[in-house]
Amino acid sequence: MSILGSYLILNDKNIQKLQNEFNFGIDEIFHYSKNNALDLFIRIEKIESKKVKTEFNSDFELCGFVNSEKKDRFYNDFFKVADYNIDLQIDDEKDDVPFGYVYGLSDCDEQAKGKLSMIQFDGFIQIPSRTINETAQKIILDKFSSYRFLNNEFGDLNHNFGLNFDFPNNYLDVPTQYTYVLIEQLKEIIDFHQDEQLKKQSNDSIDSTELQEEKAKNTQLQAENERLKAELKAQQDRIAELEQKLQQSAVDSEPVLENAKAYDVRERETHLLMIGALSNL
Repeated sequence: MSILGSYLILNDKNIQKLQNEFNFGIDEIFHYSKNNALDLFIRIEKIESKKVKTEFNSDFELCGFVNSEKKDRFYNDFFKVADYNIDLQIDDEKDDVPFGYVYGLSDCDEQAKGKLSMIQFDGFIQIPSRTINETAQKIILDKFSSYRFLNNEFGDLNHNFGLNFDFPNNYLDVPTQYTYVLIEQLKEIIDFHQDEQLKKQSNDSIDSTELQEEKAKNTQLQAENERLKAELKAQQDRIAELEQKLQQSAVDSEPVLENAKAYDVRERETHLLMIGALSNL
C-alpha cells in the first residue's frame, strides 16, 4: 500500500488554490484541524539513533515510546506502508538504551522481549489537535504529547505505538507550509464545509426575506400612523379655530348687550317725542 499522490502539502500556492476553487482557505484548515475533523501531519525524514530530522531544518530527539498493547505483536512487519522505511532494531545486550521494550507474542515469554535501540523511519506523524492554535494560526509541538504514525492513505493512525519527543526549550514551532493533509480526508471535509455553507446561505436568505417582509409591514404601519396623526392634528386645529371664533363673538356682543340693558322704555318714549317735535318744525 502506498500513499504517494495521496497527500497535499499546505504551502502558500496550494492554500490559495483551495481558497480560489473551493472557498476553503487557511481559516477553515485551522478550524477543522483544531476540532479533530481534519488531520495535519509533518513529514519526518529520519528517526535514527534518537535524532529526528524534519523538512524545515529543525532537529529534536526521540526520548521514548508508548507500547500500549503488548500481546500478539510483531513490530518487524506491523507497518506495511510502502512509502515508509521502518526498521526497529532490537539489542538485548545494551543496557543504556532509554527508549523502552518491543514485545513479541506473549508478555510471559521473556525471550520475545527486547530493548529498542533504534527506529529508522521516513514518513508522516500526526500533529495533535491540542498543539494547534486556531486563533493565532500556529502549530507548536510540545514534549508532553504523544505522537502517532500514519498507517495508510485513508488517515488511519497507529494508536498502539506512540512516540515521545524532546524538543529544544520543550516546544517546536512548525511552519504551516511544511504540514500535510490527506487528499481523501480533505475532499470529505470540503464537501461537508460546502454543504454547511449552502445551509447557512439558505437560512440567511429565509431570514432576509422575513426581515424584508417585516420591514415592509413596519413601513406600512408607520405611514398609517402618520396619516392618523395628520387627521387628528387637522381636527384639533379646526376645533381650536372654532373655539377662537366663539370667544371673539362673545367679546364683540358684550357692548351691544350692555347698551341694550341701559336703553329702557322711558328713554325710548322721550326720544320718540323729541323726534316727533323736530319733524313738525
